[in-house]
Amino acid sequence: MIFVQDVYDKLQIASYNPKLWQPPQNDQSLRDVYFLSTNVIRDSSLIYMGTVSAILPIIEKTRHSHLLLVEDVPMEPKVRSQLLHQGCSLLILPVDTDMFETFNLVKSLFSDQQWFFQQSYVLYNELLTCKDLSQVVALAENELSNPVILIDESFKVIQYSKIISVTDEIWATNIKNGYCSYEFVTEVNKLNSVRQSPTTTEPFSVNCHANRITKWVCKLYFDNALIGYMVIPECHTHLKREQVKLLSVLSKIMVHHMGRTMQEYSSQWMHQGKLLVDLVENRIHSESELSTRLKLLGVSLTTAYHLVMIKADSLEATRRKSETLHDQLSKLYPEGLQVIYKDSLLLLLKQKEWSNNSKFKKESVAEILAKKNLRAIYSDPITDLLQLSSHYIHLANGFELAANLGKQEVLLPYNDLKFSQLLHDNIVHKDKLLQYCHPATLELLKYDKENNTSYYETLLAFLHNGQNTNETANELYIHRNTIKYRMKKINELIEIDLTKGETVFQLAYSLKILNYLRKGGVI
Repeated sequence: MIFVQDVYDKLQIASYNPKLWQPPQNDQSLRDVYFLSTNVIRDSSLIYMGTVSAILPIIEKTRHSHLLLVEDVPMEPKVRSQLLHQGCSLLILPVDTDMFETFNLVKSLFSDQQWFFQQSYVLYNELLTCKDLSQVVALAENELSNPVILIDESFKVIQYSKIISVTDEIWATNIKNGYCSYEFVTEVNKLNSVRQSPTTTEPFSVNCHANRITKWVCKLYFDNALIGYMVIPECHTHLKREQVKLLSVLSKIMVHHMGRTMQEYSSQWMHQGKLLVDLVENRIHSESELSTRLKLLGVSLTTAYHLVMIKADSLEATRRKSETLHDQLSKLYPEGLQVIYKDSLLLLLKQKEWSNNSKFKKESVAEILAKKNLRAIYSDPITDLLQLSSHYIHLANGFELAANLGKQEVLLPYNDLKFSQLLHDNIVHKDKLLQYCHPATLELLKYDKENNTSYYETLLAFLHNGQNTNETANELYIHRNTIKYRMKKINELIEIDLTKGETVFQLAYSLKILNYLRKGGVI
């Protein structure tokens, strides 16, 4: 919309030396400029152009109007006061003003506005046909005749112009790397134009000492959260005033497409979560990029991490229960990175943080999970965060495997699933696994079936508890003497020597194979 103040600004910039008087109530927007006729001014949505002498005969009939007048005769104070009292806005120009040239200048304001509305309409129409973000960026660079670059809130380049070249060397480097360096971000954040930039989608210009190319920037918001920036370097031509106006429209179109992916994780934990999601989805490809992302978050790179995956029985249940779980985990692990991703809550912790007071903290986590009916699996130490995606896949597969194996723990180390995962991933014919089992275990399993005994489970628990009679009795809820009797009977049936390490190893892996096959319904 155009107001009298906009007309004044246009004339002021063009050095017409206008003077403005305006009653506070007369702030209606304008739709066009007309020459002043000799009769009555009827339309309050127009600004009428003429001379002071032309308004004098009809002053009594001129009310609630907008006037642009060349002062061919002096504008008497009492005339000015009367017009203001009658609700008129007055723009007065010097006597030597070229009226036709001025009319064309003001007319261009409305022509530009019409162009803006037409282009906005075209852009929104194009939005309906654009299938992805790259098409929107291509549309934008065509409209602006300059390259368009999109970065997310962590300063990672997510899309950029492919047709119009980026001659700004700094941004060309950012695009080549796929992210903005820590040093670049630090310097940009020192600029007054950035520090004082609007907290809306209103475009603002940025200039720096490194080069003379002006950059126009729009912040991108999704659900009131900052998710990124649209950057337009004036590499080939200066943006026109009307093109700058279009930037806000374009930013909303960008967000429409970017927002589809933003729904995958909570905006509350956006900055930390985006890094974790990018690692899980294998979108960070170099140590330097990872180091920069961590530094921007204020997180120091360490030697090893653990990834914890927490799940409920559905995505909605995970989201709902994670609202308070996030705060509880933050108190236990203040340096951990958290994000809701797909059907789980992911927690990335430094190994040192996970290990300190390990038993107490893990018991606390297990207690919290049990109360919320959640389950979790945590990874082995991860020494290379660039390999986080493979650890995520193992954990994701681990839940189904744990369920198939009858694992009841609410907080389970992935290490306990490795052997079964190895069998699951690499053995096509599961029934052939029996030939790799120690014959004593098969004999014991057969005896149990024929005699309705439970020697197989007893041996499994005995080995699991490091051949400790008391702990085995506690696990099976029977008396320790019963365990001694059963182990004696087992020894008579299969004649094994549990003092030999190799024998214990063969029995242990055989029992795991048999347990895997039994849970899978193979035997």
